[in-house]
Amino acid sequence: SLVQAKVEASVRPESIALGVFGGVAGFATIAIATLMISWQLRADDDGLRVLRALGADPRLTSLDGALGITGAVFIGALVAAIASVLVSPLTLIGPLRPVYRGRALDADWLVTTGGLAVLLVVPSVAAFVQGYRAAPHRLATRSQASPPRTSTVARAAATAGAPLPTVVGLRMALEAGRGRTSVPVRSTLVGAVVGIAVVTATLTFGSGLHTLVTHPRLYGWNWTYAISATNIVPPQATARLDTDPAVAAWTGYHQTTLHIDREIVPLLLTAPGSAVAPPILSGHGVEAEGQIVLGVSTLADLHKRVGDAVVATYGKPEDMPFYIPPTRLTIVGTATLPALSKPGNGQDHLTIGRGGIVTLNLVPPAFQAVFDNPEPTLNGPELALIRLSAVSKADGLAAMQRIADRANDAFAALPGGAVGNHVVVLSVERPAQIANFKTMGAIPLLLSGGLAFGAIAALTFSTALSVRRRKRDLAVMKALGFTGPQLAAAVAVQASVAAVLGIVVGIPLGVISGRALWREFARQIYVVPAATVPWLSIGLVALGALILANVAGAIPGRSASRISVATTLRGE
Repeated sequence: SLVQAKVEASVRPESIALGVFGGVAGFATIAIATLMISWQLRADDDGLRVLRALGADPRLTSLDGALGITGAVFIGALVAAIASVLVSPLTLIGPLRPVYRGRALDADWLVTTGGLAVLLVVPSVAAFVQGYRAAPHRLATRSQASPPRTSTVARAAATAGAPLPTVVGLRMALEAGRGRTSVPVRSTLVGAVVGIAVVTATLTFGSGLHTLVTHPRLYGWNWTYAISATNIVPPQATARLDTDPAVAAWTGYHQTTLHIDREIVPLLLTAPGSAVAPPILSGHGVEAEGQIVLGVSTLADLHKRVGDAVVATYGKPEDMPFYIPPTRLTIVGTATLPALSKPGNGQDHLTIGRGGIVTLNLVPPAFQAVFDNPEPTLNGPELALIRLSAVSKADGLAAMQRIADRANDAFAALPGGAVGNHVVVLSVERPAQIANFKTMGAIPLLLSGGLAFGAIAALTFSTALSVRRRKRDLAVMKALGFTGPQLAAAVAVQASVAAVLGIVVGIPLGVISGRALWREFARQIYVVPAATVPWLSIGLVALGALILANVAGAIPGRSASRISVATTLRGE
């Protein structure tokens, strides 16, 4: 059960991260699909008006607009579910890949059927709601009930003397229009905001993952090196740690396991107020006797909170002196605990959220006396955690290696060579949770790219629809003297307005949501919640959004510039 719990803990963060990315992608997919449904219904309203004129009642026109889209939603969702099963051999990530190598098709039916249901229900409901709202009798009622709305921004641009293509582009982007020339302006703008917000949130969350993997202090390694011993770190090494100029601070620790409220918990034992200790998440560190700091997972397993008391014990009275009587300890804080193991020792050890820190005084003097050795070289802590001063990495490692060599030389000089005693220098020990993160590779970037592609495709679709529905207006402007390049420029301004609004609103929204997701994720895996924002990447997203918006508007703009006035206006 202990091994199973560790395995589950090691893959849990990765699964949560993938779940977050999947949830973000799913939300963006549903949002973009719903917006495209709205656009498609607007594109088909001429046919609905004809049906209404031929005597179709409101119920029939509403269903006619929604049923076809619902059929497309059903086919698309079914194809997506089948595709997810077909690509399942390619989606094994990290430590799963070598274990399941060569495995045939597989499917998580709960996820597959659940996703299929969501893809069926949400867009279908949206189609019927939008179909009813876009029905001719509803549009006619709204047309009679409310006057046309004009854009304040477009009026201000016209008053300020902005070029005509700019004013026209602003009106096309911000004014829905009436009747046959109406377009879903709000849907287009909301789609741009959602697309950029989702990409920004994904990048922000991915930045948090990268920062976690590259900053060991965030997952408990709050020092530079550790000197670990099979049994003890001798005085010859600890004396050098006190005097070496490369060492800024160090603290000695012992490792053991105790019963804490009947739970077996791996612990670090040290003096109160240690100079070097794991990072504290809540409360404070061990500052006096009778205190304990626990990992968040252990705290949850014990059903306790900071400020509560637990009872620590070891052995039974008949095991004297190997006995620690029941001792009441106050939980004073929680910490992100490092992955630390002794050389050649397979016993249980600390992990990110599991374990604790107590004072060495918890062990009775009679128990400690058993381990006192008349040979001074064989007395000392089992582990020394060292924080270096401002020295280069190479110089710091060389200094630590010299101290370890001095300790091993001291062991070798003893009669019998102090069999079993050995000291090694440990650099960062990454727990399985962190090592697995690296196997995710470019998944966050691939998801961001896919979401960005979807948002740009939606913007292209909406721009093309706007040009098609406002073809008569564009032809009138051309008849009044607008040139082809001016019409193309107006369409480019229209596409740019959606991108600018997406940048202004979507980026802050994405940063806030991405940081919130990351903090919650860090809380779930018991690491220091240091959220970071990749401003350079977000700046490139903003620049790319502007460029791609103009690229998306290039084809509709070219179409607008080539409008034939005579052909377009002949039917008016």
